[in-house]
This record gives sequence, C-alpha cells and structure tokens, in this order.
Amino acid sequence: MAVNRWIYMTGLDPHFYPRPRFFAKCCAVRSYWLRTFLGHYLNPGKTRRVLTAPRDTGGGSKTTIRDPLSMMYNCRGQDKGVALNVMALEILYLPYLLKLETSGIIVMNPHAVYATRASRRKVIVDLMDFRSCELDRLHLNVMDYKFLKKANLVIAWSKAIYEILNKLGISVEYLPLGIDLSEFDPLSVPSSLFLEKYPHVSDKVRVAYSGGVWEVGGRDVLGVEKLVKAFKLIEEKEKTQFFYSRRRQESWN
Repeated sequence: MAVNRWIYMTGLDPHFYPRPRFFAKCCAVRSYWLRTFLGHYLNPGKTRRVLTAPRDTGGGSKTTIRDPLSMMYNCRGQDKGVALNVMALEILYLPYLLKLETSGIIVMNPHAVYATRASRRKVIVDLMDFRSCELDRLHLNVMDYKFLKKANLVIAWSKAIYEILNKLGISVEYLPLGIDLSEFDPLSVPSSLFLEKYPHVSDKVRVAYSGGVWEVGGRDVLGVEKLVKAFKLIEEKEKTQFFYSRRRQESWN
C-alpha cells in the first residue's frame, strides 16, 4: 500500500466540516477522525459526530476531573481540558496514529501534537482560533502554547492570529478559510430574492452581514456589535439607509 504523504485529523466530523474538505480538494489530503485507539476499537464505523450538549459546555474533552494544579494555575486549554486529561488523551491517541500510513499529519487546532511527534511524523496545526484565559489580554494555556511550539508549522486562519503567533516566535503561515464557490457562489443567488422579501427597501443601499455572533463571558469578540453601532451612526446621518440583522448567536463562557 502506498503511503499517503499527509493526512488531515480533526475531532469534528471530517465528512461535514469545510476545512478537511478544502485540503482534500486542493491537495488530495485524506481526512480522518481524530480518535483514541479505545474509541476506535469500541466503535470503528463511527462516521458522524452528534452534538448532544450546548456549545458553551466545550466541544472537546468532556472530563469532569478537577485539576489538582488549578489552585496554582487556573487556565484551561482550548478544548477546556485539564492538564492531566490532555496528556492522557495524547497517550491514547498514539496507538491509533501509529496505524495510519503517513509521513505527516495535519491536525485541526492543538490536539494530538505530542502523539504525532512521538510517532515520528511531522505535524502541522491548522489553527482555527485559540482560547485566552483572560478577556483583556492574551493568556494562552501552557499546554496549548507548548503544542503550538512543538509543531513543525502552524497555519493561521486569520491575519490577527498570524501576527500574534509570529511575535511569540512560533513557525506560522497564513491561509484563510475562504469560500468554496463550487458549493456556494453568491453570484448564483438572484438579486430579486432580497427585494421580493423586503420590497420597502428596494430604493435603498443595502449592505449585508452573513455570519454569527461569538461571545466570551458575555462580550462580543467578533466586532459585530461595533458593526451595528456603526450602522446606527449612518442611519442618523443618512435617512435612506436601512439596517437589517438576522442574528445567530454562539456563546463560549
């Protein structure tokens, strides 16, 4: 069997999530579900992840173990796992990774980095975002930081994250997510769609925002609230403007 040069590992559903599909289309990189060897043994045919808990409970480790070091260092990792649990998962990942015939693994976010290096493979972290333990300044979890430093390369989805990691001395490159026009092409949507639903704004300038609202501790971290305030100032000066918002909120407490 020929060895795949690189594979993509993610704890999210690799058949559904856009980033693994992007790598598959651009670079013929096969995607795999990031799993422990025990989870794979118990349910080898698992293909789709079913979310049974709200987003703010954490999308990664579901551990309820109390970190004995929390009194000295109370800063959970990106998956909200405690230090001991994160290292235990790295050990459990290793036998599964050893069965994959590849020389390099791309992992979404800082998971399985130590396990990949222990299996003598190169590892790239495809970094969607990272979690700061404080609101007003960057405070990375020590394990997240060590994972990013240990990786051969980190791919940042945003220029802001790229600049931060570059200043931290982490090997990083910028590669935005982008839009797959073969699956979603804004130009293919008829312009009449919006006007037919809202005919009373047909003679006005329209600016649309498509996206979510992400809150950390009740604070907007995407700048959407600033966008609303900016439009409010425009509305006060230009009466011909109309702002319509359809909100989809995601929170992370």
